[in-house]
Amino acid sequence: MDPLLATSMAQIMAKVKELGTRFGSFSEREAVNVEKMNQAHTCIENIEAHLKEIEATISEDNETRARTLGGSSRSASIRR
Repeated sequence: MDPLLATSMAQIMAKVKELGTRFGSFSEREAVNVEKMNQAHTCIENIEAHLKEIEATISEDNETRARTLGGSSRSASIRR
C-alpha cells in the first residue's frame, strides 16, 4: 500500500472517530436536554392543573356569594 494513501486513510479514520465521539457527546447532551424539557413540561402541566383548581374555587366562591347576596336582598325586600 502506498505510504501516502495509508497516511491519508489513517487521518480520515481519526477524523471519523473524532466525529463519532463528538456525536456521542452531543447525543448525551441532547438526552439530558430532552429530560430537562420533559421535567419542565411536567411542571407546566402541574401549574396549569393548579390554576384550573384555583379558577374553579373562585368560581364556586363567586356563585356562593351571589346566592348569599341574592338571598339577603330578597329577604330585605320581603321585610319592607
